[in-house]
Parts: sequence; structure tokens; C-alpha cells
Amino acid sequence: FFQMALFAPKNFDENLRSKAIGEWRALLAILALNDIRKLNLKAEHVNLGKSGDLGATLLKLAPQNNSVVVPTTGGMSPWNDIYVITYKDKPLCITSPTTLLSPSADYASDFAEDMKKGLKGPWKVADKPYLVDPLTNHMSTGDLDALRMWLSDLKTKLTGIVNANATNNAMKDVKGGCNLINNWIVRTPAGAERIEKLLNSLGISDCQVSQDMGNNQDSYLVIRKKQTGKINYPHPIPAFSSLAEEEGFRVLCLYGRFDCNRLMDMFRTVNTAAKHTIVFLDYALNQDERRKLARKIKEEKTFAKCFIVVDRVVLLYLAKHYASNTVNKMLMAITMPFAYYQPFVEKSNLTMPPELFTGREAELTSIESPEGANLVYGGRQLGKSALLKMAQHNIDGNSNGDRAVLIEIKDLHYTAAAKVVSNKLIIAGILDESCLCDDWDILAGHLEKRLMDNDPATRINYLLLMLDEADEFIKTSVDDGNRPVSALKNLPSNRFKLVMAGLHNLSRYNREAMLHGNSNLVHLNSVIVRPFQRPEAVKLLTHTLAYLGFRFNENVISLILAKTNYFPGLIQLYCQKLLEAMKNDDYAGYSEINTPSYEVTESHFKKVLSDKSFMEKVREKLEITLFVEEKGHSNYHIIALILAYLYYTAPADEGYTLDQILEIAKEYNITRLTSMKREQVEELMNEMWDLNVLSVEGEHYRFATEGFREMLGSRENVDQSMTEYYFEGSETT
Repeated sequence: FFQMALFAPKNFDENLRSKAIGEWRALLAILALNDIRKLNLKAEHVNLGKSGDLGATLLKLAPQNNSVVVPTTGGMSPWNDIYVITYKDKPLCITSPTTLLSPSADYASDFAEDMKKGLKGPWKVADKPYLVDPLTNHMSTGDLDALRMWLSDLKTKLTGIVNANATNNAMKDVKGGCNLINNWIVRTPAGAERIEKLLNSLGISDCQVSQDMGNNQDSYLVIRKKQTGKINYPHPIPAFSSLAEEEGFRVLCLYGRFDCNRLMDMFRTVNTAAKHTIVFLDYALNQDERRKLARKIKEEKTFAKCFIVVDRVVLLYLAKHYASNTVNKMLMAITMPFAYYQPFVEKSNLTMPPELFTGREAELTSIESPEGANLVYGGRQLGKSALLKMAQHNIDGNSNGDRAVLIEIKDLHYTAAAKVVSNKLIIAGILDESCLCDDWDILAGHLEKRLMDNDPATRINYLLLMLDEADEFIKTSVDDGNRPVSALKNLPSNRFKLVMAGLHNLSRYNREAMLHGNSNLVHLNSVIVRPFQRPEAVKLLTHTLAYLGFRFNENVISLILAKTNYFPGLIQLYCQKLLEAMKNDDYAGYSEINTPSYEVTESHFKKVLSDKSFMEKVREKLEITLFVEEKGHSNYHIIALILAYLYYTAPADEGYTLDQILEIAKEYNITRLTSMKREQVEELMNEMWDLNVLSVEGEHYRFATEGFREMLGSRENVDQSMTEYYFEGSETT
């Protein structure tokens, strides 16, 4: 409370704050005037770390370290050592690393008599049972001078402590910069030991370095140590981070004078075995040659991997601005714009590097947690598979001894899925080969037995089993009393969790089952994966590209997000095409005279849109969203067509009501809608809102972006498509 009052959040009571500040100043004044007034205050040291259970509990309850004004060293809690200030053996206050002092007494009762005698002073008003601000209570000149001198001395000492702490950190960084220069290559061969030290100085640690025997150059092969669990990667360049754990990378050491052309020749020489490469060049490239290299290396069609150049200029910049926690980030930020690298993954069946995973923190936590979601559903291209893969990356093989297995079971009946799942669990080393089966009850028994294994070397603390593309699995399970869920529900919930992911209509199976009250799905939690909100969409678009030298203004960002409909898959596709355009002979319209950086303008945006393959893929992915049931016809598609029809025939900025949509459906004899209850059609439209196809304001619906309406085509195209649904209705009557 005392700390909260002093730092005064906006919603804090002003009267209480004034009272707390007055009490705080009074305590400081009492300490300052201790000698002059002969108060004989005493200070008793308390080490909470050595005060048993009570001390340990108090340390846990202490405020966070980021709020302290008096820093400590050695990783110890700033609350570990406190002092109790007493007057006549009664606690008056305690020291605090956040507020210096904090009251520890009930002055109204504990010091009532003392305030009239020994503790009498400018911090006491006769009719008030608490300490008051002495600066408002007529302090004498002598008291003021003594207080001023004491506070000045206190400030000097506190400043020294803070500066000493900051100086220690600064000296560490200066030493780190010196080590970077000292570890620089000076002669050939540099040697694996020096390369390992140099990489470590650049923030690339835990490496195994060996001589590259595949060429005649001074080059080395580097493999980074495999990391498991949740990792906070410093930058979004997987080539020299997570991918280096599997693929490794090359270090190429070059000495003497090099220009752009000579560097490109050398890169082609070593590229006989394609590998991401860090080039240490013991020479200083000038700006013109560096910019020529940026263009040449992007235009080179034979390079499947990236080359980054660290020369003396880069070396000295990093040494001058050295900070151990940011040097690796700086290295990538100043070298990658002059390289070519394609980090974006288009196909969902490919694993997205964890560095590129953006947003969805709440959904990811819900999937990973034993108490979180069991059902994950949403439209295509929204990142469901990426979520599951990230959960597997974070959980499988972590330091807790947890395991996570992700299995795709697209179009599989639940009985057929049992054999696939048991086989994958065998391959993952969770079950042995004798456990192969096609019955969920038997599989549940194998898992129960496996989780009973308490041998520390083989024990599984928590098993996360994730089934992707589980629509048919769920549908057939519901039709047969949810046998898989029934079989698995008795496994300990804190040790095992089943997660099933599918399309948005997966939620309908769940709702229908709950209505009938006979489904185990009613006990399962669910999470909906929707298109990105603007902040996470902007981060996905700009964060990685910023490391590659691209800059965006807000107008261009809005244009791109509108065209991609805030779909993560489409945003990544745009980023991919933007990078591919840099390999064209026209350098995507940029000039090497003043690039990098690369400012993405509206003309660059339109140039990507003019790429037929890009627009075809956008259309294809938007169509996938509308045609979740069957190619050519779907409930989502006809609702979108009716909205487009209304857009052309009765333009309205506010959008259209459900009644207007149903009226057109009736007029065109769209029986797939007219045969439904109103609530069912409304539910479909709410699902389309979840998919960011529609936006809703009050009772009015409209397209969330122009992308879907444009995909449906002209008025004539819309009429023709609606006619097909009319004939669909005629065939059924």
C-alpha cells in the first residue's frame, strides 16, 4: 500500500496519497534528526533468506525487483536484507528497497505517549494520531539545515550505489567489445578455436566448430546445440538460430582486398555445397561496394542459402555499441539487409521456424496447458497447424520431462485413426511396438500403463496428444457416442491431454452434441482461431522484413492487410512475394545507389499485386475459406454472393440485415438457406464473422474487407453464381 501510494497510480485516492507522503517525509526527518534530538534510534538487521519459513514466505510476497530504487548484485533479492528501526525497542519503521522506508507501527497506540515527550517534533500535530509532513508544520531553521545536509548525504550515497551498478554493467560491455576485436581473424587459417570464440562474442553460443573439408578455403562448419522447450530467440532469422541446430551453417574467412565482384566469385566457389554462411572479411568494404553486393547477391539465381558479410566496418560498429544481450540482434539487423534470405513458409505442412511465430499467445498457452483447450477450430489459412506445431516445439522434450506429439488424421474415421495414432506414438518412442492397435479402449490402456512409469530416466511428466485435421474423426466419434474421448477421459488430467483441431464447422458437432446431452464433448474446452487483429498482423508483416531492410508506412500497411484479409497465411505469402521480387532484374524498382533500406511504397505494393501467381493464390485461399463443405457450393459462399448481390443492387454503407439476406434467398429459391431455421442462418453468419469474411455492426452485416467481394467478381459473375444455387433448389423440389 505504502509503495502504491507514493508512486500514485491514476485511480489512487488523493487524500490517502497525501497522508502517505507526509508520513514518509516524517520518517525520513526522524532519522535525519536522530543525533540532534538524541532519539537513540536503533537498527536491527534481519536476513529474510535465513529466517526460516516466515522469511521465505515474506520474500515471495515482496514486490518485484523492477520496482526497486536501491539495486543489489549477485542475483540476490533486494528484500533479502532489511533493517528494523526501533525507538525504545518498539518498531518504528523498516528499510525498503522500493521506498527507502516503510512504516511498521500503529503510531496512535504504540507511540501515543512518546509523541508528547521524546518523539515530539515537527512530524506530530496534537489532534492527529499519525505522523504528518514536517515541511508543512513549521520546522525550525536548525532542523531544516540538518535535514537538508542529511538528505544531501543520502542522495550522494544512493547515487554512488546506482552508478556503481550501472558502471559495472557498462564495463562488462566495454570488455565484451574489446573481446570481440581481440577474437577477430588476423591470419589464415583462423582455427576452429578462434572461430568459436568470435561467434560467442557475437552472441552465437553453444556451438561445435570444425574445419570444412569440402573446399580449399579457410572455412568451418558450425552446429548449434539443440535447445528444447520455450526459447526466446533474439531475432527472426532462423538460418543462424533454430535452423542452425539441425542444418548448421558455414563460416568463411577471407583476407585482403575484396570488392563486390570478387566476393560474388568466392561465394559461387564455396556454394558447391549450399549452406547458410557467415563471411568474416578482414577488410573494410566501402558503402558503394556494399550496396552493389546487396543487389548482386539478391539477383543471383544459384544461391539457395544466404551469405552475410561481417567486415571490419561491421566489427567496429558492433564493438562500439556492444551489449551482450543485444549484439546478436544488432549483427543480424545490420548485415541481413545486404543479403538475400527467404524465411517465410507458405505451405502449412511445412514447419514454421519458431522465431517467426507471431501472436496467438493466449491460444498457445491454452493448447499447452493441461487445463486449457481440447478443441481448436477455425477457417483454413488462419494458423491452426502453426499453433499446434509451436505447442509441440515448446512442450516436447522440455526440462520437465514432458512430451508432445502432433498427428494429422485428415479424412480418417475414428477407428482408422486409432491405428495411425498408436503407430505415431511408437515412432515417437512413447509406446513400444507391442502397443500397435486399432481400438481406442486398448490404446487408452497402453497410455495409462505408460504414464504409471515412474522411472526418472523414462518417466513422462505430461503427455500432450494433438490431432490435426480432425473433422471426420470428430464427426464419426459423435455419431458413435464419442468412444475415443470416453476411452481417454479417465487418464489423469494433469498428466495427459487430448487436443483436436479442425475447421470452423467442427464447433457445430460440439454444439449439437451438447444439445442432445449425450456427448463427452460437453466437458471439453475450446478455442477459436480467428484472423489476426491489426497489432499482430502488423508485427507479422513488418518485424522480420525490418531485419531484411524493409520499411513500411501506415498507408501501405493498411493496403496490404486489407488485401490479405488479416489472414496469417496470406500475409506470409505477401512477404514471400515481396522478397522474391527483389531477385528480378529490375531490383523490384529500387536503385542500388541509395539502398538498403527498402521503403515499400504503394507502387511496390501494386507490383506484387500484378503478379498473377500471387493473386491466384490469394483467390484460391479465400475460396478455401468459403468452400469449407464442398467445392463449388457452400452455405458460406451463397451468403457471400447474396451480400455481393445487395452491394450491387442496393448499395448501403451500413450493410444489410439478416431479413434482407433471407428475402433474397427466398426470391432466388436458395433452398439450402430457406430450409434452415433463422437461428441456423444467423449462426452461419456469425461463423463468417469469426473468419473475418463479414463484419457486424448492430444488426447489419457487410464484408470485413473488399477482398472477398472482389473475389466474387462483377454483377454478372454474382448473378451467374446465384443462378446455379437456384437450379440447385429446383432439382430438390
